[in-house]
Amino acid sequence: MTMNAETLVFKAPEGIFVIPIKAIIYLKSSGNYTFIFSELDHNPHKICNNLAYYQSKLPENHFLRCHRCFILNINNIYKFVPYSGIIVMKNQKKIPVSRRMRSTVIKILRSKAL
Repeated sequence: MTMNAETLVFKAPEGIFVIPIKAIIYLKSSGNYTFIFSELDHNPHKICNNLAYYQSKLPENHFLRCHRCFILNINNIYKFVPYSGIIVMKNQKKIPVSRRMRSTVIKILRSKAL
């Protein structure tokens, strides 16, 4: 995987993909694999790297590790329900937020509010 400030380039079983950072909705881990969900594809891309690898590569001002299994693009958040600990993304996917990260999510969303 390589990336610059605007794109993520990675090899998947289907080929080599170039995805704009802003098109990434979220990443989900499953063991040593990561699934990348983007606005460009209906199906996620399965990559042979763990989530910690992507956490170190993606820009912190756009991505948040909200749970041990999820990293999300904060620009694709539709709403956050603090009491249930669920973030609803713009594509209507529901992402859990760990109890430890709830206050961080609230701070980030407040900082983005007008």
